[in-house]
Amino acid sequence: MGKKVKSAYESALERLGLSDAAPPETVTDKQKEQLAEIDRVYAAKVAERKILAENEIVHLTKQGKFEEITKVRDKLVQTLGQLEEEKKREKEKVRSQKG
Repeated sequence: MGKKVKSAYESALERLGLSDAAPPETVTDKQKEQLAEIDRVYAAKVAERKILAENEIVHLTKQGKFEEITKVRDKLVQTLGQLEEEKKREKEKVRSQKG
């Protein structure tokens, strides 16, 4: 009767051998502010790149340069991926700071 019932989450962690894993590190209020600022900065960068690409696509469409549109879209996808990686690195730097 003294046996504790495990949640599905706890059972899954146990099966994966993670039941003894350390709890995630806590983030300070200052770090939370820094992380939020990083999110805002990168959201603005993404929006800017999308607007520029959309404007370029409209311009190319008017000129009938449809092959170029694919290149613009491919470059946008690549740029957005790079921005996401940069954002992750920036956030990791903040999380790794002590206090």
